[in-house]
Amino acid sequence: MLVIADAEQRALEDGRRFLVIIAALAGAWIAARVRSSWLADVPPLEFEDEDPDRAVSLELWDVTQALPRESEQRLRPDRLG
Repeated sequence: MLVIADAEQRALEDGRRFLVIIAALAGAWIAARVRSSWLADVPPLEFEDEDPDRAVSLELWDVTQALPRESEQRLRPDRLG
């Protein structure tokens, strides 16, 4: 770790080495900007239209209700239709 700190100290004291650090940081910044703009070129999301009269549900389990007993979890022939 001290080797890196020593190299940084020498780079800050020498103008050419300082410019190399600045150029590396600028290159990293440009690469990040190009990559983020490339990733942003995705098509917008499209959703299917739902009837306004129909209630939309995510069909998530309601935690406020108790779980059905195992005997109630089986499919009943009268409810298959």
